[in-house]
Amino acid sequence: MANFTYEQIAEGVCAVTAYTGRDTAVIIPDTHDGMAVVMLSDELFAGHAEISRILLPKTLKYIGSRVFDGCDGLKSLRLPDGLEDLAQFAFSGSGLEIIEIPGSIKSIVPFTFKDCLHLNTAVIRIGVKKIYSQAFEGCENLELVAVPSDTEISHEAFTGCVKLNPDLTRKLISTCKCPACTGAAPKITFPARDKVKDFLKRKKELL
Repeated sequence: MANFTYEQIAEGVCAVTAYTGRDTAVIIPDTHDGMAVVMLSDELFAGHAEISRILLPKTLKYIGSRVFDGCDGLKSLRLPDGLEDLAQFAFSGSGLEIIEIPGSIKSIVPFTFKDCLHLNTAVIRIGVKKIYSQAFEGCENLELVAVPSDTEISHEAFTGCVKLNPDLTRKLISTCKCPACTGAAPKITFPARDKVKDFLKRKKELL
């Protein structure tokens, strides 16, 4: 059973401020004592290499800094559609291999994924307006990034991503309204379709 400490941060909402469990699969509830869980505090799961799966609350709005630092077993993480902000270094030091950023997050700030050495694939959903410089700095195994055509990519956003093909960093995610595009798996249209299929298959297996 996961052990959390909560702190009320405003009327009707709270943050998860500490975790003392040792579970491999962690479920964070949507509410605590009638308050919506909207925030994960800095370094919440830092050093918990045993964690392989985390289910985030649907109510979550903010992820703090280095929340998953040292979570080597965490290969994938489903971010809720209502999530609004990611702190600098939010995912630094994690074992993430695949990430999908929902359109409710309007910008990816510097160092959000700094030195995520295992990150291979990132899909940015329609709604994300800007990727700031050094957002993915040092992600040396990052090979595939799908970005909406209207997302602004700052200079040096992918500094140190030595395996990334520049031709694949800015391609269109379809605005089609069919279930495949509006559901959990976006329809992505760009040349490396075999890699996209692999992404979707791996995502289904990991989540």
